[in-house]
Parts: sequence; C-alpha cells; structure tokens
Amino acid sequence: MYTNTRFGELLKVLPKNTFKRCVEQHRSDKHNKGFDSWWQLISLMYAQLSGCRSLRELEVSYNSHSAHHYHLGCGPIKRSTLSDANRQRDAGVFESFCQQLMGRAHRRVRNEINDLLYLLDSTPICLRGRGYEWTQARSMSRIPGLKIHLLYSPDKQLPCDARITASTQNDIEYGRNVEIEKGAKYVFDKGYCDYNWWHQIDQEGAFFVTRLKRNASSGCSKAARPKEIYCRMRSLSLKTNGLAAAGKTTTSNRCGE
Repeated sequence: MYTNTRFGELLKVLPKNTFKRCVEQHRSDKHNKGFDSWWQLISLMYAQLSGCRSLRELEVSYNSHSAHHYHLGCGPIKRSTLSDANRQRDAGVFESFCQQLMGRAHRRVRNEINDLLYLLDSTPICLRGRGYEWTQARSMSRIPGLKIHLLYSPDKQLPCDARITASTQNDIEYGRNVEIEKGAKYVFDKGYCDYNWWHQIDQEGAFFVTRLKRNASSGCSKAARPKEIYCRMRSLSLKTNGLAAAGKTTTSNRCGE
C-alpha cells in the first residue's frame, strides 16, 4: 500500500497553479523535452533537503524512491538532463515563485502581528574553485561570488523578501526598493545609511533603528524623557536577539515616540 512521504507532504503546500503562472510568464517550458520546470524544482528541493553534494549523489538517492515519483508528478532523473536544465533554463521562474510564496507568508504575518518588526541585512555567498572562475573576473569585492539581501520577520521566523545580486552591490540599493509599511519598525546596520531614504521611511509613517556613523550629525526635534527612549530601544534590542544595539549606538527616527 502506498504511504505518503514527508517530502510529499511538504510539496502539498506548494500552490501548483501559481507555479504554472510563473512558468507561463517566463516561458521556461518553451523548449521542454520531457523534463519540465516542475520536475526540475522537485529535483532541486530534494537535493537541498537531503544534503546531496553532487549530481551523481542526487541521481542515485532520488531514483531509489521510484515508487513515489508518480505521486510527485515526475519520474526518475538523469544527471546530464538536470545539468543541462540548470545551465539553460531561466532561473527567473523559480525566483518569481519564491517571491509569490514569501508574499503569501508576509500577508499572514501582517494579519497576525500588530507590531511589525523587520530585520534588514545581507550576507555574501562565497563561490570559489573550479567552475566559478567567472566570479573572480566580475567581482571587485574581497569575497568573490554573490550576495543575498533579506527582509526578515523575527516574530514569525519568516523571510518576507529576498534578492540575490552581485557581491559588489551596496546594501542601500536594495533597501531603497523595500516596500515601507506604515507603523512597522525596520532594524538595519550602518550599510543602509541614506538620509533621504530615512526621511522616506518617516514620511511613510514607519520607524527604524540603526547605528549612526561616527561623522553623523544628528539632533532631536522633539523633547522626550531619556529613560523612556532607553527602555524602548533596549526592549527592541532584546527582541531582535542582539542584532540591534541599545544605548548610545542606537537611535530612532522619532525621538519622542
């Protein structure tokens, strides 16, 4: 008797109709010869969750569960076919689908949490060695490869938005494109220093917590009790698990609130 696997249960939550719309938008199955985008997505997810380190290992491990392929909507894979698909198929279809999933999770976060808190940061993805020579030629940074920018909700432990860019792209370039929500609080470091963008956050009715640069010139436009400001900032600092500093190195764009 057939028994569903944990991997099959995980795939049930993926909106297949949404994925089909992404495929149609990017026309990723235009030259499909049997190995479609859905099949490729399942293969890549299995590789990630099972910790496969090579296409050969993925082929052997994935094909050993042939009894479940039909219920997953696919079949056995060949490493040469998957390699060709990874090289030739536009990755934009998977990026669009990921954005759709994060958008759904983000709406649920907004509905469940009144006091929205977001962490904004980036981290490099180091790519060195055989097959990644192109990163050496294109990268001007100390870490060759890519960079991932992330907008994260610590309350629900969910990513709300993510972008993968060249390692040389400044953090603030991504920050300027973040959709600001009224009443939300944004926590980020000195890499997002842009006074015009900070002013935009204030105009949208949102708040931010950051670290000022040493040469920053700042002041308080409204009197407030220092103890109240310190308590609010320390509470926010503890809530973000130390990602935002409290005390002298932390500031808010609205001193009196």
